[in-house]
Amino acid sequence: MVDTLPEGFVGRASSFAQSTGRAPRVCEVNTRPGAPSAALLCKELGEGCEFIGITFLQRRANADLSRKVRRLLHNHSAQMLSAGPALLSARAILHHPAAATLPRSCDVLVLHMDAPSAEGRQTLIVDLSAAMELARLDAPTMLIMIGRHCDAPSSSTYTGAWGSIQSERCWRHAWRKMETRRDILDSQCTSSTPDGWIWCTGRLAPTSACTPDHPALLETALAATRHLEARSACKVSRDVVTFPKRLLAPEWKLLVPQDNTTSAAVDDDDEPSLLSTVRSFVSIQRRVMRRYRYYSLMHCGLQQPRVALAPPELCLLFKNDVAERWVAMITSTDGGRTFGYTRYPQLVLPVQTRNNSHLIPTTMTHNAAFASIDGGSRFAVIGGRFGPHFLPLGSRARPGVYMATGLSLRWSTATEQSPRYAGRGQYYLDAAPQSTQWRDFRLIFNGTHPGCVERRPRAWTRADGSGACEFDGRLSLVEHNGELVLFARANSGASGLRFVQATRSKDNGRSWSPFSQLHIEQWAPSNGDLYFFSVQPNPVHNGSLVAMVPVVHHFSACVSLTFSVDGLRWSPLSPLVRCAAYGERSAHHPVSGGLVRVSQERIALLVHESVPYIYVDKRTPEVLRVWLEDAKVRGWRHAGSGTPAIGAAAKHGPEMSQLVRYEFGCGLLAQWTRKGLQALRDGTRRDGGSTLDEILANPQRFQCSTSRDSACPRL
Repeated sequence: MVDTLPEGFVGRASSFAQSTGRAPRVCEVNTRPGAPSAALLCKELGEGCEFIGITFLQRRANADLSRKVRRLLHNHSAQMLSAGPALLSARAILHHPAAATLPRSCDVLVLHMDAPSAEGRQTLIVDLSAAMELARLDAPTMLIMIGRHCDAPSSSTYTGAWGSIQSERCWRHAWRKMETRRDILDSQCTSSTPDGWIWCTGRLAPTSACTPDHPALLETALAATRHLEARSACKVSRDVVTFPKRLLAPEWKLLVPQDNTTSAAVDDDDEPSLLSTVRSFVSIQRRVMRRYRYYSLMHCGLQQPRVALAPPELCLLFKNDVAERWVAMITSTDGGRTFGYTRYPQLVLPVQTRNNSHLIPTTMTHNAAFASIDGGSRFAVIGGRFGPHFLPLGSRARPGVYMATGLSLRWSTATEQSPRYAGRGQYYLDAAPQSTQWRDFRLIFNGTHPGCVERRPRAWTRADGSGACEFDGRLSLVEHNGELVLFARANSGASGLRFVQATRSKDNGRSWSPFSQLHIEQWAPSNGDLYFFSVQPNPVHNGSLVAMVPVVHHFSACVSLTFSVDGLRWSPLSPLVRCAAYGERSAHHPVSGGLVRVSQERIALLVHESVPYIYVDKRTPEVLRVWLEDAKVRGWRHAGSGTPAIGAAAKHGPEMSQLVRYEFGCGLLAQWTRKGLQALRDGTRRDGGSTLDEILANPQRFQCSTSRDSACPRL
């Protein structure tokens, strides 16, 4: 057991404790016998200090600690909570009933980053966001990380998600990333002590773009309409989108010509045989809960009016898995409350199969963006990636981003086919039509397009030494002021520093301008993570764009809203709904294009909650992935029948995925638009705000009546 603390360390901690004006609570994650312990720090901070230790030891925690430390714990009325030996994540202890008072209660948070195995050390790093749930939100928190010297590249490996072998990363890499994002302020690290320990300290950033300091718009609006007698045009409701229980989950046999007489089906994780044409019945509801992701919402037909007297027919597009085989769509005729009662799901876009059997030059499904173009007379799809790292630069399989256009969203104009049942709960697969109504497939740019930003260290390099863009994130496409504007991910650094860049076309996608990074008021590219940028025309305001963005900022996550008139400058991010953070990813995603007019005065918004597998990537240790999966299934089985309330604290484990539909008066969105554009004008006045002045001064641009707008609660 270490008996002393680093020189000058106690003085810094004491000054911080005195600034809080109360007896501090010191919490240590991964307390271990024979290692530096926050119990020593609590002793130096005085009698009022409360120490809480979280240990991952198999035996009873106190039995493994020295007599001196046990005495310290007793003197400070401390608790020792054991999460078990296998999982070195604070999520495990946060699930325990004994930890009910722990979240958001610690004035000093100590994270011990050492463990006997590389897998354990990586679990501590990967799931830092869970440990941060212990830090206070209503007062400053001091963060301390203790670990061994490990700056040199490590040769150690561990078992990552689904059995992949990954190289171990140093905990100091995580600390430096937090410094870059300004998650921690006033950062200091000691030199390595004779016994090999390094202490790093800092002050956690006091606010986040997703914390209660910034009220979540929909949460606040829903709470207001529960307590006020708001008119029906302003009332906010929240419901889970439903699907017929016996509606068949779609699947298609993607034919791969092998010679002139035979064909085979592309395999997927549910179908072990390449030649099998029979599948077991699986409902769409089950797939929504467990697999589907990257949803988009669009009017199914062309030339849709801005304001419809009856609910429009809406098409919900989605891909079938993380490693998708296709994008499909299903329709709704009741404003998005239910999908699938009127039509069997339709194929929109398959992956590229071997030998190019479906007449598409590349796989466009991973990051596909769909939009209505040419004033509503056609649809466009843009998708594709450039040069994945396991293939040669500019490989034919990933040559870049492609575009195609069509008169509908369906893959083919062939007669719709319903599945043919084979008995015993099985059905025959349909073959995806070889011909398609999508036309004019063309490469619009590759990873060397001027202006695109790619600063990840593993990126391919261009001739000038800059990174070649992979376009690994979800794209967004919109027609605005006679131009096509495409929004793509800009990787501003290592993981967790995603931002947004845009390119424009004035000739229907034949040529594209150099990429420009967006300017978002009160946000810098190094602030945090914008997972993607879902842009659409504002349904209540003629002349502006609205974007919904999954945000992770200072370990808090939310879906945020922002407005623009030119697609380049955007208003400050305003949280719509808060959610859990898993590393640099938010648990919820907005449905792209998910803000739609469903009546003269009502707006619907669709949000995808608890996106499947958003909590895991290849660097996630397998032990953590398995635990999260088990926690999700346990939570699903024991979930109550009632609709969960929004605005609750972040969940400690993943939940089953679901689509949620909010409905509210268009006057409410008009309020948010006016507020966002006003903030944008104030922020850009130094550059001349005449355009914004004109837009804000013209009430006819707002597609809501003044009486309806004024009747809604001011939020």
